[in-house]
Amino acid sequence: MSPSATPRIVRHIDEVVDDFLTELKYASEELGDDAEATLTRAAARLSAAAHEFETEARLQAKAASKSAAREIRAHPVAAAAIATAAAALVGLAVARNTTAM
Repeated sequence: MSPSATPRIVRHIDEVVDDFLTELKYASEELGDDAEATLTRAAARLSAAAHEFETEARLQAKAASKSAAREIRAHPVAAAAIATAAAALVGLAVARNTTAM
């Protein structure tokens, strides 16, 4: 996961949690006090799980970034060849897409 994707994923998770909490609020209003307490605990657990996911995703993104940097430093010629090939493939895809229009 790229570092730039992490904030988008975190925002999406926050939106899902907010929607979930809103729905829980509506449900608790109809079900009574016991259900409200149960739903509140469930919401707290979901929120905690989302934040744990966020933390783990950030750690994994940083680890992947550091690992990629180490590999690039260890094999600069191979990294340059891969980057060149990727750029050529993107250029080819853009050129085909442009001519298809």
